[in-house]
Amino acid sequence: MAKRSLKERKADTIRRINEAAKEVFAEVGFEGARIDEIAKRAGVNKAMIYYRGGDKVSLYAGIIHEVFSETLGRIVKEVGEGKGPEDKLRTYIHNLSMTVEKHPYVPSIMLRELASGATNLPSIAQKDIVRLLGIITEIFEEGAKRGGFRRANPLIVHTMIVGGILLFSRLQSVSPKIGGLPKRTKELIGTDSKDVADRVTELVLRAVRRD
Repeated sequence: MAKRSLKERKADTIRRINEAAKEVFAEVGFEGARIDEIAKRAGVNKAMIYYRGGDKVSLYAGIIHEVFSETLGRIVKEVGEGKGPEDKLRTYIHNLSMTVEKHPYVPSIMLRELASGATNLPSIAQKDIVRLLGIITEIFEEGAKRGGFRRANPLIVHTMIVGGILLFSRLQSVSPKIGGLPKRTKELIGTDSKDVADRVTELVLRAVRRD
């Protein structure tokens, strides 16, 4: 087998550092995370983390921004291709659900961040969130102008959407630890991300559609 190039080894080291950081931040949050533990899981020494990944603040900001910027990019593109407010709202929700499925550490990190008062939420991620809120606000304003949507507070709706997706994802993770769940409940908890997005979308649309 040919030896890996220096560039490939560097990329692999950064990947292992990032994966280890995601695990630790998801398990104990920003405040509880320690560079020693991240280094141990990544199989590197602390000096390598500071050299390749930066300090704890940099790692945390990079991980969160990576997810938000990726999600934002998809949403901007696909919502822009939508044929109307309902189609755009469906696209918006499906992309949020897809993000949680693709990045399973996100719910734990974000719920811990919210519980702490968002004291460690990076400024660059805050800007991403503001842009996301701007998009859903435009969707609802368009829907109201066209007469298909009731006037609704987009911030409240966004909170319902994101909160529902994040909490449902965590419920899926912890449900095996809950004894005595009825069979039908277990089946519903096992629902995939697309089905979750479809159900959340229909609930939101029922609430905001004009009769």
